[in-house]
Amino acid sequence: MSMLGEALNETLSFVKADGTNRKDGIKGLVTSGKVMTEDTSIQVEPNDRFLREIGNGLVEEYIVEDPGYRAAMPSMGVGAFYNSKVRRSDAPPASPSTIINNVQGANARVNINSVDNSQNLAAVADDGIFDLLREKLSESDVPKPDQASIQTAIDDMQQAQGTPDFKEKYQGFVAVAANHASVFGTLLAGLAMLL
Repeated sequence: MSMLGEALNETLSFVKADGTNRKDGIKGLVTSGKVMTEDTSIQVEPNDRFLREIGNGLVEEYIVEDPGYRAAMPSMGVGAFYNSKVRRSDAPPASPSTIINNVQGANARVNINSVDNSQNLAAVADDGIFDLLREKLSESDVPKPDQASIQTAIDDMQQAQGTPDFKEKYQGFVAVAANHASVFGTLLAGLAMLL
């Protein structure tokens, strides 16, 4: 008998999950959340069951969550064994957990097992967005006549900001800048937030 075998002082029964095979008289040890046995003639798989009769005639049933097979370690005098992770059949499979993510700040987001296809649009002070529009325009290769029209539309929007006329000025900007929308990129979404 191996060193481990001396600790296996309980007699258990083993039943496959589908109830087809049962083996009685297995030497084992039941501890908190574990069942250990050197009987590797049984094929322990998740959802199989170990049964332990306790002194008062009641039977405890343990459901296998992880078989926990361990290979033999001859140099230590230990043969192959199962150290199965189990739960009592009258216990819930797992306690429900709640994960709370507190996300804050500019462009904050959480992606869990997903692809992030969002675009970053930092909050810009209301006047700052107009400065950025002008900067993008001046760096672009938009023809001079179109630049002048777009510049006027930007000025008109800035003056109308916060008034009922802003929507009309925004639509005017979109109309004159339509052929050059790629120049302004995500700033267009920032403008739309001012509506």
